[in-house]
Amino acid sequence: MKRENSQQKSIRNRYGIEIKMCCASCRHKKIKADGRRVCTLMQILVRQQFVCPKWAVTDGLMNAGKH
Repeated sequence: MKRENSQQKSIRNRYGIEIKMCCASCRHKKIKADGRRVCTLMQILVRQQFVCPKWAVTDGLMNAGKH
């Protein structure tokens, strides 16, 4: 069973869609061909749930829910 991270923060975009703050939703992530994630700001390998103080939502998620 997977445990929920009770510390995980989220935001809502202008269309009311909840977006979890993590590497997966950050505009600074880059996914390498082998599937590993790299933070382009810090130039380090990170896990999917990693979040740093410079997290910024991707444009695609910012517009999620737009009609």
